[in-house]
Amino acid sequence: MKKTMAMLLALLLVAVMLPVTAMADENLQSKIDAGETTITLTKNVTESITIPKDKTVTLNLNGNTLTNEANKDTITVALGGTLTIEGAGTVDNVTDGKAALYNNGTVVLNGGTYDRSAETSTGKTTAERGNNSWYTVCNHGTLTINSGVTITTAGKSTDKGRFSSLIENGYQNQASGNERTGYVNGTNQEYPTLTINGGEFFGGINTIKNDDNGIAKINGGSSTNYYQSSVQNHHKMTINNGSFTGEAAWSVLNCGADCVYNADHDAHELVIKNGNFKGDVRANVGSVKIEGGNFESSFTKEGNATIEISGGTFKKDIDKSYIVDGKKLDANGNVVPETITIIVPSEGGNTTTTPSTDNTKNPSTGANDFVGVAAALAVVSVLGAAVAVRKK
Repeated sequence: MKKTMAMLLALLLVAVMLPVTAMADENLQSKIDAGETTITLTKNVTESITIPKDKTVTLNLNGNTLTNEANKDTITVALGGTLTIEGAGTVDNVTDGKAALYNNGTVVLNGGTYDRSAETSTGKTTAERGNNSWYTVCNHGTLTINSGVTITTAGKSTDKGRFSSLIENGYQNQASGNERTGYVNGTNQEYPTLTINGGEFFGGINTIKNDDNGIAKINGGSSTNYYQSSVQNHHKMTINNGSFTGEAAWSVLNCGADCVYNADHDAHELVIKNGNFKGDVRANVGSVKIEGGNFESSFTKEGNATIEISGGTFKKDIDKSYIVDGKKLDANGNVVPETITIIVPSEGGNTTTTPSTDNTKNPSTGANDFVGVAAALAVVSVLGAAVAVRKK
């Protein structure tokens, strides 16, 4: 009897311990708080996690899905916290006004799909908002996105997710004092920084929004928007490469409906060095400088906004006033240097040369050799004078 009782007690102890062990395995936050630096999902998990200050964590999704708890962001990174996410899998959020990733610290995305699968909005008005909308990724810290990442909303739907932007870098209202919309010292970073090296981005009223105080650099990846703009810029952005498609409106929108110029928070400075753009380019305020890229776009601006084109290839007619001095558009839509024609009188008739702007550069410095140009003009002047004497 005693032996039987001992066995029953042992089995009871195992039965009691098993759920605890299972719960411990599923509780990601306890692992983070305990100081684990590498966490791998072994199954789908419903939990909201926070990376605290001074914690550095690598999360491997391992083909699984992490979904938020009710009324919480799925992943929050505190100021001073560092998170790297790797592997295939999904980070989802199904709650109104909450993000799949809300970053105040430092985050590197090397893999994963980030979604708001329950998003219901169908337009920009309050009536069209539905009861579930917000950013999929909100960055108030330092965020780097690499190849292998997909960010979307409503499961890549083309007719939902039209009230909120997909990715927000910066503050909806810098001066509001609300930590979810404005800079708060000690809670988030004053000038949020976004670097995109690759990845695929679909949907949102704006797909990539660089908001108040935002500093953004895009080096690659593809951004596709079905409603308003593939890229919207309010502060400072440089596009070095990538693909940007506005299926309904703009590939690039410098500013938006409400444009306020403030050099510290809303400078509206956009520089495009390369990339492929399908959809119109619009500047409501600030400056757009285009140094290269391929554009299936028309260009428009309002008020004091400026568009300066010094390079690139254009498949649609563009306003020639946008092209900087010394450049022109050739028959193939390429922006090229203007040429200078010099007519040199001689005994046998005029000799014509058309050196390009590049031919006037000093090969050792790359600078325009104005001394050489001046000498050539001097020769022309002397020869012209000689001809005049002979004609007398």
